[in-house]
Order: sequence, then structure tokens, then C-alpha cells
Amino acid sequence: MSGRVGMQDRRTGVSDFTQSTRARLGTNRAVRITAAAIAVAIILIQLPVLWQALSDPDRNVGSDYQLYVEATRRWAQGGPFYEPYQLAGPYTIRHGDVLYPPVALVLFLPFTFLPAALWWAIPIATTLAVLVRHRPSVVVWPVMAACVGWQPAQLHIINGNPSIWVMAAVGLGTIFRWPYVLALIKPTHFVFALLGARDPGWWVALAVFLGLCALFLPMWPDWLAVIQNARGGTGLFYSWQEATMPLLPVVAWLGRSRGRYGHGERRSVAT
Repeated sequence: MSGRVGMQDRRTGVSDFTQSTRARLGTNRAVRITAAAIAVAIILIQLPVLWQALSDPDRNVGSDYQLYVEATRRWAQGGPFYEPYQLAGPYTIRHGDVLYPPVALVLFLPFTFLPAALWWAIPIATTLAVLVRHRPSVVVWPVMAACVGWQPAQLHIINGNPSIWVMAAVGLGTIFRWPYVLALIKPTHFVFALLGARDPGWWVALAVFLGLCALFLPMWPDWLAVIQNARGGTGLFYSWQEATMPLLPVVAWLGRSRGRYGHGERRSVAT
């Protein structure tokens, strides 16, 4: 008799476990479907904005890329990197102003002779490769879609703003850590650069970065004057709206699927 009761209890326990597991799987499936639907909706909502920007390619496509490449060519030929009015006194920020620090010339110089398509292809392909490596959970897809769907982010990608390179650097930082330093090419994103500060390789990369900064030492007072004279923005934080771009790979890393490794993690081997 007691054996039958024990067997019945075990069957009941198995049945309860099965029902509980099915319920959890059903809930998880519902959450994944909902998250995917929200992500798709966010992207679809932003398509008209993207279409409007692309409908006027002469005005929007590559405007930032052209601005910085032309300023770099002017500097390489002995002219100023920053416009004279930016150094003369207060001015209102508008398109055509050069606001990047002098060390950004290390990035801009190669593109005075490289094909323009590489300016977009390299950072976008790098970021996509990072996302694929992390395989982020569907649950974080809406946040990632919001990062990409944020209108300023879309426009900066279309314009070829150097923030796309910061996005790629932060993406590589989620895997190797030291590339986080490269986010300092845009001082407004310095918070992302600090994410790798606990890694020894990050400090080596920082030393190299500071060495590159030293190559342009005479230009730094000009850059400080340019930022101090700027009006109509938020000073050093003039590009805070672009923060969703480097945030994209960070969200992907935080939401990475189990069993994927980033941030210098290593698989532990059981012995």
C-alpha cells in the first residue's frame, strides 16, 4: 500500500514539474514574441524618417564625412583644421563646424585617399560582427532597436558622422576591452572609454592614445578655444544625442545569450 502511495506521489510530482516547465516555456515564448514584435515595430515606425533623409542625398548622405575629410585635406595642405571664426570668439554651432579634437586626424587622414564607401563599411561591418558574436537575447532587441531607431542616430549614420567609428570601437571593447580607449576620439563619449579601465591592456592602449595626442600638441589650445566659444549646444556635451550608437553593442553584450563570451571572459574548464 505504501509503495502505491509513493509511486502516486512521484507521478504527481513529475506531473507538477512538467506542467510548471511548460508554463515557464510558454511564458518565455510569449516574452520573446512580444519583444521581437516591439523591436520590429520600433524599426518600422522610423522607416519614414529614414526615407525622408535618403530622399535628399545631396543634403544628407555623407555630409559629415565630406566635412571632416575636406577639413583634413585643408590642414594637410598647410591650412587650418578649425575655421577661423571658431577661434575668433563665440559662435553658434551649425553644420560645417569642426568640433573633433586634433587626435581625430589619425582617423581622418587615411580617408583623404581611401574609397569613401569604406568609411561606412568598416565600422558597420565591425559592429554587426560584434552583435553576431554576442547573440543578444530577444528580450533586449527592443532596446537595441531603439538605439538604432533613435532619429539622431539614423541621421548620423547616413551623414557619415565619426560616431559610427566610436560605435565600432565600443563594440570591439566588449570583446577585447582595450578598444574602449578609442571612444576618446569623441570626448563626449568618454564614459564608454572607461568601461575597460580594469583591464591592463586598456592602460597600454591609453598610453598609446596619449602618445598620438602628443603629436598634435600645438593644436590642443585651438580645440579648447573652439569648444569654449561654441554656443547653442551643451559645450563639451554637444553630441549627447549620439550616445545610443555606442550604447548598441553594450546592450548586446549585457543581453548576450548564455554560453557566449565577451569582455575578455574565458570558458572555465571543469577538471
